[in-house]
Amino acid sequence: MKLLNLDQVSATTDKVIVIGGVEYAIVPISVGTFIKKTKEAEEYVKAGVQDPLREVNIILDLISECIPAAPRYAIEALSLPQLQKIAEYIQRDDVDGAEDVEGNG
Repeated sequence: MKLLNLDQVSATTDKVIVIGGVEYAIVPISVGTFIKKTKEAEEYVKAGVQDPLREVNIILDLISECIPAAPRYAIEALSLPQLQKIAEYIQRDDVDGAEDVEGNG
């Protein structure tokens, strides 16, 4: 018998983000959250109405899911360019401003 124990497969990344001097690990987005956020974004685009508040909340929710240890108020205190940079960093590795650093252990 072969067994693939997904409970032992780590759902982590080696990405970390610093907000207010505190390091927070970025975790991969779950499939369920990805589907939910993709549907929300599609509905927003289909509505054809610009709603900056809704757009920012979609981004904030996604970032909060991927950086669960970061308090929501810390994320909300960031600027819009910072939020956009975080969203980009979550999706890709080659983001301007991201640097390779040695592990602390």
